[in-house]
Amino acid sequence: KEKKMNKNNINQLQQIIKKKPLNKKVDVVKNEKNYEANYIVGLNVQGKKIVILLDSSASMTDEKLIDIIKRKNSDDKEKLIGPKWQRANKIAKWIISRSPEQSTISLVKFNEEAKYIHKKVFLKKNKKDVNSVIRGVDKIIPSGSTNLYSGLKLASNINPTNIYLITDGLPTKGDPSFVSFNPLSKCNSIIGKSKNISGECRKILFRKTINSVDLNKAEVNIILLPLEGDPEASPEFWDWSSKSNGM
Repeated sequence: KEKKMNKNNINQLQQIIKKKPLNKKVDVVKNEKNYEANYIVGLNVQGKKIVILLDSSASMTDEKLIDIIKRKNSDDKEKLIGPKWQRANKIAKWIISRSPEQSTISLVKFNEEAKYIHKKVFLKKNKKDVNSVIRGVDKIIPSGSTNLYSGLKLASNINPTNIYLITDGLPTKGDPSFVSFNPLSKCNSIIGKSKNISGECRKILFRKTINSVDLNKAEVNIILLPLEGDPEASPEFWDWSSKSNGM
């Protein structure tokens, strides 16, 4: 008798499951390259005011320093096809594609200076603006140093609720005013007086950078791409995103 009851229950559940409609996610962004079909595991794109910060410095072309130097001294075509830059390009488009339909979005590229792509703010549901931004991303030539401060300053103008930072390591350049900050007084590279910057200076510069910009308590999410010779990056970025309730 008990077996018969269980069998009846199973049959009823199967019928309910068959009749239940499937929820289909509608993507506003549609394109041949199918950015929305790929995944960044665990990353949920959300927020009313989203800022995507795309590091477009020279190191974003490749993983190994020797390959970065080769591309740095090559033509623009070689920089554009750098494997790491291709990944960063796709990630930026993926985030736009996965953003909520009603979100306002800003896409900021930054190297030595920061700049909005296409316009300061666009609506995810405005297909014309989205396509213009995507074309703008394809035209970015990675070059120069990494001034995260310039990107965050531009982002702060939006009063963001959620930030998505695509980068490969700690900054190498900061605001000229940082030189008066005692721990950075010997790090001349942050204002361009030296071609090299130590790991310790990069760490101090990073902490000074994120503490110098008011991000309106935005949730900070970081996609950290690999870079040879920057072991401090992962724990520093992890700590920052964790404190903001991001990932």
